Amino acid sequence: MKKTRILAFLCAGILCANGFFGIPVYGHAKTNGEKVKEKYEERVEKKKEKDIKIQNKLNQKYKKLEDKMLISNKGNGDVKYKDYYAGAYINEEQLVVCVTDDADIPKDVVGDEYRIVKNS
Repeated sequence: MKKTRILAFLCAGILCANGFFGIPVYGHAKTNGEKVKEKYEERVEKKKEKDIKIQNKLNQKYKKLEDKMLISNKGNGDVKYKDYYAGAYINEEQLVVCVTDDADIPKDVVGDEYRIVKNS
C-alpha cells in the first residue's frame, strides 16, 4: 500500500512538472495551427529578405542618378544639380525621378518612373 502511494505521488509530480516546465513530448504531431504559423513566419522572413534586396538595388540606382545629376559639391552643403532635375525618391519597388521637362526624360529607362513637376 505504501509503495502504491509513493508511486502515485511520483507520477503526479512528474505530470505537474511537465505542465509547469513544458517538457516536450517526443513524437508530438504538430497541429494545423502550428503548421500555419510556421509557414506564415517563413513567408514573412522571405518577404523581408526580398524587400531588403529591392531596397538596396534602388538605393544604388538613386546614388548613380544623384552622381549623374550633380554639377558641383563644394563640401559645405552647397550642392548644385542640373536645372531640370527636381529630386528623386523610392516609392515601393521603383525609383521616382522628378524633372521639369519631358524632353529631359531618357528614352531607354526601364523600371523607373519619371514625373514632370513645376519647379526644380
